[in-house]
Amino acid sequence: MDRVTRAQSTDAWLDVLQQLMPQGIAWPRDLEANQTRLLRALATSLADIDALTDSLQQETTPEQSHLLLGEYEQYLGLPECIEQSLSLSERQATAVEKD
Repeated sequence: MDRVTRAQSTDAWLDVLQQLMPQGIAWPRDLEANQTRLLRALATSLADIDALTDSLQQETTPEQSHLLLGEYEQYLGLPECIEQSLSLSERQATAVEKD
């Protein structure tokens, strides 16, 4: 199953958060409103988390792993990857071979 997703942008998350807010004079939506500034900060965090989860989908196998390669090496008992100065692709190939 090759599922490709794309993280939503900060602006997309801001739009979602603003849509969840009540409507009315007390809930301004203009760009300079304090509420919009607060929601933009939250939207930035949500966009960062969204991007991270997309990148973690590529970490499910050692041959595609970057962020979790050290954990794969530790799990597979590959001290030679740590002791030697191997390139990323060599480390991935070693983990795949051992797996």
